Amino acid sequence: MTKFLNRLTLKTKLLGNSLLILLLFLLSSLYSIYAMTGIGDELNTIAYEDIPLTSVVTQITTHQLEQTILLEQAMRFGPDIEKQETEEQRFELAKERYDHLDKLIFGEFKEAEELVSEIIAHTDSQKVAQKFDSVRNLLTDIESQHGQFSDHAHKMFTAFKQGNPAKAFGLASQTEEEATKLNNELRGLLLEITKFTENSVIIAKAHEDTALKTVVILTSVSIAIGLLASLYIATGIIKGLNKAKLTASGDLTQEIISDSDDEVGDLLNAMNGLRKKLLNMIAQISTTTSELASASEEMSVITSQTSEKIAEQKLETEQLATAMNEMSATSQDVATNIS
Repeated sequence: MTKFLNRLTLKTKLLGNSLLILLLFLLSSLYSIYAMTGIGDELNTIAYEDIPLTSVVTQITTHQLEQTILLEQAMRFGPDIEKQETEEQRFELAKERYDHLDKLIFGEFKEAEELVSEIIAHTDSQKVAQKFDSVRNLLTDIESQHGQFSDHAHKMFTAFKQGNPAKAFGLASQTEEEATKLNNELRGLLLEITKFTENSVIIAKAHEDTALKTVVILTSVSIAIGLLASLYIATGIIKGLNKAKLTASGDLTQEIISDSDDEVGDLLNAMNGLRKKLLNMIAQISTTTSELASASEEMSVITSQTSEKIAEQKLETEQLATAMNEMSATSQDVATNIS
């Protein structure tokens, strides 16, 4: 790995370091988007599916309880509808409100079933689809039970109007049992949907925690890799500068060895070549200086010898001059004597 990195240029290292950091941050950002999308899907499930379904089932439960209360009112007013006009009016009002609630509950069952079908159609989780399929089956079963309950309630209303309170009370006992069962079934269904909502919240929270931890880890790794890569590049540059400073200070004895092929390595190789040339030049100058010193000594010897020769010649010349003078004097004496 080190050999491979040493072959890269400084520009490539810097660009690679920047690209690596950007890539890690991009990976972190993409994961964050992915995680936030998952959390958003869970929250959308809660906001647009679980909560509306809970609201509809709550309305069904509330209206079912209201119907039970209206049945109790009808049983209280029913026996006296033929005797008192006021009781008959109250009975009819209770029946009218019961019928109105019956229509509302029928529509609410349809709305709840459509919501469940929509959840199943849009979910990507097989587990969620199975859970809501069971909810749909429960809704269908409860709707069927409510239909039987409503049918018996209308028969009770008819028995009271026909003046047959014994039959009406017999049907009332049956409807009370059915109402109790329906209320328990609706509470169970509501509890089941509430559990789904709580589970969605837990999953969203788990996704949030996981996403946060992953983003922190990716960010930390990005920073660590960036610092290590920057430290590696900076260390290589500083080592090269230190070697260059050592040579620049005048120490040519230390060979500059570079183990990288980047710009810093090229600079160190060039400086090492310059160092070798300087050493060769110094060696040549030293050799030339030695030769000049030898030549100078030889010239000094020759000069000394020449000076000695000149002195000898001067002495001989002076002796010759003296001899010439003596010969001239002798010649004059001879001439005088001849005269």
